Amino acid sequence: MITIGKLTFLRIDKNKFDPVRDGKGSIDYQKWVEYINDNKEIFVWYEDTENGKRILNKIDTFSEEDKEIILASLNRVRCEAKFNPKKNYYDISVGCSEGSGRVTITFERRPKIEEIRMFLDMAKYLDAMLLYRGKTIIDEKVIEELENNSKMRKKGPLKK
Repeated sequence: MITIGKLTFLRIDKNKFDPVRDGKGSIDYQKWVEYINDNKEIFVWYEDTENGKRILNKIDTFSEEDKEIILASLNRVRCEAKFNPKKNYYDISVGCSEGSGRVTITFERRPKIEEIRMFLDMAKYLDAMLLYRGKTIIDEKVIEELENNSKMRKKGPLKK
């Protein structure tokens, strides 16, 4: 059984895969960019965050090799969501590139059910699946189970 606490690293792809052995995924990168642009109330491109802007302002202080890597990360391959003002960072990071062909989702904390649903919606938009460890599909049924388990834990043990 999957618990919501384990779902801090998810992926979206059209096929199940082995994260160690399998290479490029099958996500349409342009369609992913379109999704992020259509959901600006939720997502912010990394290059538009304070960190992204600060790095871009200091780009000339890096070596040519580092510049290339940094600029690649500032070109609509990563976005953030759910800014945490107490910790001064985003709780969710999402990435995809034409080279990877897979959406990678990283939570800095335990995800909420509505956030898992949001990424299932993203997967559906991309005609793909939301995956845990590349092989376990997270669908409505799994989300429902997670939600029910979460409610049961909040209620605590049954009293006699």
